[in-house]
Amino acid sequence: MLIKPSGDIDRDFTVMMIPHHQGAIDMAQAELRDGHNEQLRRIAQEWA
Repeated sequence: MLIKPSGDIDRDFTVMMIPHHQGAIDMAQAELRDGHNEQLRRIAQEWA
């Protein structure tokens, strides 16, 4: 993901990190919904 720096590091950090972490949350929810591996489900529980 490329963004044009705005000059506001706080804004740029937020713009980059929210989609990155939302992807991890979405994958953890999918694992909890459909996964069968108990070790992976425990890990996913920490993110969901």
